[in-house]
Amino acid sequence: MCADKNIEKGATAFGVAICGIIVAILGGILGFVYMLSFPANAFNSETSMLAAYEDQGDAPSRPGVYYLRGDVQRTPEWEVKRAALLSGETESVELKHEEINAWFAAKFRVSRPAKDDAEPNLLVTPSMPNLYFTEETIHISMPTEISLFGKSGQCIITCKGHFGSGESPEFVLDSMHMNSAAIPLPSILGQQIVDTLLKAYVETDEYTALTETWSEVKSVEVVDGLLRLQLL
Repeated sequence: MCADKNIEKGATAFGVAICGIIVAILGGILGFVYMLSFPANAFNSETSMLAAYEDQGDAPSRPGVYYLRGDVQRTPEWEVKRAALLSGETESVELKHEEINAWFAAKFRVSRPAKDDAEPNLLVTPSMPNLYFTEETIHISMPTEISLFGKSGQCIITCKGHFGSGESPEFVLDSMHMNSAAIPLPSILGQQIVDTLLKAYVETDEYTALTETWSEVKSVEVVDGLLRLQLL
């Protein structure tokens, strides 16, 4: 009799735990879809973004995630630095985010939509990435078109990250959003999204040249608003 009661209690506790997990998953999905409906708000300086956070109070007039979008340099200094970096004729290169954005705008093109091998009905077509540097953090934003089962929609993918230390430094994702919806486990799920987006560029000559040069990079750091690359 006691054994039967213990089994019944165990089954009840297990059922409650399963229901709790299901509710949590559904809540997370609904919350993600709800926040996805809010576009991310762009700012061109950290000062203006912080001022907006301070002014929003308890009832923000502009709901959603805020992100930083960098300017594009109008002068050709970036071309000299690009040539020096890709040729390997220099030991170090320092780039402003305005220069990198100009480089992206002039040289990078999407060769084909990015296709997720795990989901053949999903096509992702990114536009040009945009960078902004604050202290050690790199802010990236990318307008993206997502097509699923023939239906398309636009969103802004934004992320923050930094480069790790040591040889062959890797970019570490600290956070990622689609519009205002946070991507959970950015170092895992976020990295999978980044890998999918990069497939749109892999067939371009500029991406190939940059990938080959990156293998010669010894260290990367953001200092005083500059991306500093040390080559082997």
